[in-house]
Formats: sequence, structure tokens, C-alpha cells
Amino acid sequence: MLFQCFKFNDFDNFCLHWPGNVCDFSEAKQIGLELALNHHFSIPKEKILYMSMYCSCCEVHLEGSKAHEAQNHGVVHPSKKTDDNSLIQSLFNHKISLEDFNKQVSKLKKEFPKATKWIDLYLHEQRCSLIFPVFEKFVFSVNGNNKNGQESQEKII
Repeated sequence: MLFQCFKFNDFDNFCLHWPGNVCDFSEAKQIGLELALNHHFSIPKEKILYMSMYCSCCEVHLEGSKAHEAQNHGVVHPSKKTDDNSLIQSLFNHKISLEDFNKQVSKLKKEFPKATKWIDLYLHEQRCSLIFPVFEKFVFSVNGNNKNGQESQEKII
């Protein structure tokens, strides 16, 4: 139904004009979008869709998750909060190589072992390309960077 509102002629036209979809980290939402694309455009099942080209993570949810992780003193000791934040921020550097990214992840896991599950959550193959530039996160120029209406509109106005 959504795609009918946009009146895309075909999948190539969709790829050229789709403004992007900002979502939380729900795999169900990503899979739903992929299934809808496959159904609406009759895309063969063997064709791989790289969902990072069609949706992006909500940066408000990501920032909230980062803050929650950093404020959990069982995961990050207050005296190391700056180190934790610095290491995490380095993962979002657009110029970081995959090798350096992996080194930073290893360092983060070594220095903050109780954050390993949190780190792995965002490094999951369904999410990492929606979040980290090193995995070729696609940047949408039309949409805001989050799914919260008010914050998103402030970027456009």
C-alpha cells in the first residue's frame, strides 16, 4: 500500500527516488520492508536486497542506547566513562578502515568486557550496515536521522 502512494514505476525507479526509511533496530521492521519490496515489485527471491540502501537506524534510539550503556556503572566504571565514549565514537568515524574498526571493537570489548553483548547487538549483520560507516551505511539526504516526528522535522525546517 505504501509503495502505491509513491507511484514508483518499477524497482529501478524506486531505487532512484526512495527518500529512505528511518527505523529502530527491529529486524521485524527491516524484514517487513524487504518482504513488501519483494512483493510489490515482484523481485526474484534469489536477488539480494541490501537493506542499508533503503533504511537507516534512528540516531535518537542509538544515542539513547549509548547513554544507557555508559551510565550503567556495572558495565562502565564512572572513571572510565570518557574512555568508553571515545572508543565508541571512533567506530562512527567515516574514515576508519575495517581493520582499525575491528581493532577498536576488540579494545572496547577488552576494556569493557561487560559491554560485549551490547557491542555485539549493534555489530549483528542485520544492523551494522545501518549504523556504522565502515559497513557502508547509506546516508539519506531527504529524511531526518531519526523516526521521532518532531526531531526529524527540525532537520528539514
